[in-house]
Amino acid sequence: MRYGFSAAECDVKLSADQVCVLMHDDTLERTSSGHGALAQQPMAGLAELDAGSWLGAEFAGEPIPTLANVAAYCRANQLLLNIELKPGPGQEAMTGRLVARAAARIWTGSEVPALLSSFSRVALLAAATAAPDLPRAWLTEAVPDDWASVLEQLGAVALHVDGQLLTRPQAAAIKAAGYGLLCYTVNDLASAQRLYQWGVDCLCTDRLDWPLAIRR
Repeated sequence: MRYGFSAAECDVKLSADQVCVLMHDDTLERTSSGHGALAQQPMAGLAELDAGSWLGAEFAGEPIPTLANVAAYCRANQLLLNIELKPGPGQEAMTGRLVARAAARIWTGSEVPALLSSFSRVALLAAATAAPDLPRAWLTEAVPDDWASVLEQLGAVALHVDGQLLTRPQAAAIKAAGYGLLCYTVNDLASAQRLYQWGVDCLCTDRLDWPLAIRR
């Protein structure tokens, strides 16, 4: 927020007791003091873990955040949120359904609701059934030939793709069809400028140190 970014992205999974929590990996070892599968741990146990020390000593003791924690902050500070549905093994439909319901409840009455995205078509379809009014985006790496039919099937409003794999003709076709287009994970200025010139609407980046001048 200090650098003027207007949106954030996070990965959301389910704990054993079906609490929506932020975590990228299926297992806890890489980014917390825990061990084993996140999906097998209840929230009470997850809340006691250190999820900050792996990044740096100044973050020691930082807990695993819940979607409710992050959503409250985002809403209070008018920060948009892209929630990636990141289901654990065999949890595609349940994750899509429960995260969508939680997001719909949290963003009730909001002028701009959260955006749900996922690589999992099953999760997106379940989200569409549970909270049809929430916008959805399909995540993919390279743009497949059948992108238009998949987006229509999912009722998605946008396509999220690897910025290194997108071509200019693909970008033009996606935009001409009326869809939003996001590229991840763009960490160099030349690529960012090129993609914006192609009509890309939004970028995901790790470069929070970029000055305001390079933002679109």
